[in-house]
Amino acid sequence: MEDMFFGNSKLTSLDLSSFETGQVTNMMSMFSYCESLAHLNIVHFDFNKVTNIARLFSGCKSLSSLIFTKFNTNNVYRMDSVFEDCAKLKSIDLSTFVTKEKKSNPTVAL
Repeated sequence: MEDMFFGNSKLTSLDLSSFETGQVTNMMSMFSYCESLAHLNIVHFDFNKVTNIARLFSGCKSLSSLIFTKFNTNNVYRMDSVFEDCAKLKSIDLSTFVTKEKKSNPTVAL
């Protein structure tokens, strides 16, 4: 799903509540630079297998409403700039957002 809606500047509202994402591993820049996107419903997105969400919402300057319930980031290795330049986004429930350090090679000291 990398770059799926990237740069769609005319998109204002999107309901993806019926998308099946249980097998998805890469959501990098999926909504990046959708500058007019104000409301996004991804309530049923399954993030369990996702490893890359870097720049997922980056540049969504109009995004004020973001709905999701399963934002499990346990397997995510890249999550840089996820909400970069989302100035109108007022609040998000990140209670399942895991930011602990992951070691890809347990024999290498970090």
